Amino acid sequence: MIRISWTTINNYMICPMKVEHDLNDEPASISWAMAGGTVGHDTLKAWAEGKAWREFFEARWQQYASRRAYQKNWNQEFTDPDNAMVQRMLVLDLLGQYTAARKSDLPDPQLVERNLDRDLGDGVLLTGRVDEIGKGKIIDWKFASSVKYLSSVQACIYSILNGGPSVFEFHAMVKAGMPYYQPIDVPETRSAKNLHRVIEGHIKPIAFSIQAGNFPSNPTAFLCQKRYCGYWDICKGRFE
Repeated sequence: MIRISWTTINNYMICPMKVEHDLNDEPASISWAMAGGTVGHDTLKAWAEGKAWREFFEARWQQYASRRAYQKNWNQEFTDPDNAMVQRMLVLDLLGQYTAARKSDLPDPQLVERNLDRDLGDGVLLTGRVDEIGKGKIIDWKFASSVKYLSSVQACIYSILNGGPSVFEFHAMVKAGMPYYQPIDVPETRSAKNLHRVIEGHIKPIAFSIQAGNFPSNPTAFLCQKRYCGYWDICKGRFE
């Protein structure tokens, strides 16, 4: 049985060699932008559980700041104090906007960060963790620099995990320019035909390619840059 998740599928579509690095447990570099997304997600889970989210955020942020002192795999482009301060203020602003917007629409804590899997046949098991399920739709919390990076393929994959055609929304917290929160409906997830197309055109071919050990580099990808790829410093593909 081949286990595959949206994260692996997305990384493979960007650059198959990135997945090879992941499978080999090679250490990826970390940036304050990545830390902001991780801490933001952790904070939203705490908020959904009824915890004081600002206090939780500050404690988690300080954990990252402490780890920065001894970890060697931080991306040097992003280690300056100004960037840390900027990221902290952006994520705090977005969390404040989001929790205020949903003051009367709190998530069910039992339906937050649900681990799901779905047997797709042909020896492929789709796995994933969905941020929020409830009130007739799937919600994915997304800290992003632009809404143009949101993927309908991801939305379809989460709908497949949820059992079939579903209402899906990205709750986008956009950090570029003036930070703002925007819910974005993805109509493609309501179509069984679209979900089948994603299974046969994305999930299974990538799963079989990984199983076969096919990990070519993709140096022409826009994300093949030091500031975007955590494996830049160790990637042999960019030297080929």
